[in-house]
Amino acid sequence: MVSRWIGASALVALFSFAAWLVDNEQLPAAKLARNDYPTFSPINRSNTLLRNHVLQGPSAYSVETIIFSPGGRMFGLQGDGYLVEFDSDSQTARSKRVIYLGPGRLLGGKFHSDHTLFIACALKGLLRVHFDKSFVNRPSVELVYSEGITLADDIAIGPISKKVYFTVATDILPWRTRKSQDEFDVVGASILDCIRGKPAGKVLEYNPQTGHVNVLAEGLWFANGLTISPDESYLLVAETFAARLTKIWLRRPERGRREVLASRFPGYIDGVTIDPKAHTAWVAVPTAAPRLAGLISSLPSDVMDQLIRSALMLLPSWMLPAQSPYSCLVEVSLEDGAILRELQDPDGQRMRMVTSVVIRNGNLYLGSLETNFVGVIRLDSLST
Repeated sequence: MVSRWIGASALVALFSFAAWLVDNEQLPAAKLARNDYPTFSPINRSNTLLRNHVLQGPSAYSVETIIFSPGGRMFGLQGDGYLVEFDSDSQTARSKRVIYLGPGRLLGGKFHSDHTLFIACALKGLLRVHFDKSFVNRPSVELVYSEGITLADDIAIGPISKKVYFTVATDILPWRTRKSQDEFDVVGASILDCIRGKPAGKVLEYNPQTGHVNVLAEGLWFANGLTISPDESYLLVAETFAARLTKIWLRRPERGRREVLASRFPGYIDGVTIDPKAHTAWVAVPTAAPRLAGLISSLPSDVMDQLIRSALMLLPSWMLPAQSPYSCLVEVSLEDGAILRELQDPDGQRMRMVTSVVIRNGNLYLGSLETNFVGVIRLDSLST
């Protein structure tokens, strides 16, 4: 009887303490309403279009993003902090290390001019890399902006104004991995952000002429991939943990206004690029909708939801359930946000965790955290 009384008292004390934490907003996880959880589309396991159509491009080590210079030079941002250059987009292409830009994972980049490249380094912030005309000599590097940057993610360049827009995904700083002192766990930071349930992402605007940086949008659900319309009237930002593609207007009087262009993707979204000829956007989906998120969102109590997510935040990332291998590309209409096509590798046999997509000369170039080559899809092959 005594042991039962002690056990019951301990449970009462535990629940009382938990209730105090909730009432006093002391839990690490934020309160979420049911409609804060995204709605996903079902996965069609018979859809193997990505697996069937992707070609093996250059060999590469965990290349997050592919970048092309205006003159057609092909670069990649490797997971080890190196900017690399490929001599072609074929499987037999040779690569060379251009420069080490770590520590901190290199996540996004765009050329601003023929010889100037801007890169988002998760740890450092916004970098400017300047090449000479020959691209032979070692480029110079400048840290442009780092104030308050915790996880710089992707970049878009205004085709008219030449302003630099970049995303800061979260206010959670990545930590060093066990593998190397120079590698930082961006994926772990993103998982922690997802579990926490707090929209802390931003889109910033940098003017190279004045050096000023402005916050264009904030309160985004992990501001990830970024692209800009050809007429520079709006940005498209991938809000990863809302699983939606959001339009941010750039021209006055609507400047800064946001609207959802597309949602109901088959999983969390990452990189995005615009196909100006087709008037569509291609969106990378690196992971399917996690079962754990579905279970938590179905809990009858918001308090129980918050307590469980807070407990999960205390666990090391390696103890959390692993995601099943998966990759998908989704084509979205820029007119009404309709989902036009889905290309899937439903079990990641050919490519897994595709994080970025870039369009050039009728081809889609795919970056991946877990595949050791650059993926290439010939768009004309999709119509045959």
